[in-house]
Amino acid sequence: MNVDTLISIDQSFLIGLILTMIGASIVTYQTGFLNLFINGFKDLKQFIFPKSRALIRAEEQLAKEKELKNRDSKLPSFIKMLTFSIGTGSIVFSTILLFV
Repeated sequence: MNVDTLISIDQSFLIGLILTMIGASIVTYQTGFLNLFINGFKDLKQFIFPKSRALIRAEEQLAKEKELKNRDSKLPSFIKMLTFSIGTGSIVFSTILLFV
């Protein structure tokens, strides 16, 4: 095996790992696993910097509208599928090149 082949194997494996991590991040975001953690920091910020009631109500209405729009979006699912597919393919490709 020459050096160029090893470099392409390493690069292919690294790209596969990065894409798989991006896909896993999208899955984590979609499941809402970190929502409690993020909401805790938002509450802490509101405690330190209080907002007016009108601003809070307006933000709540905006959040409800965004939730309705986000449910119909298929883009994150497509990106998740694409990154997992390309990442897995890249890892398999580098493993095959390693043993050939």
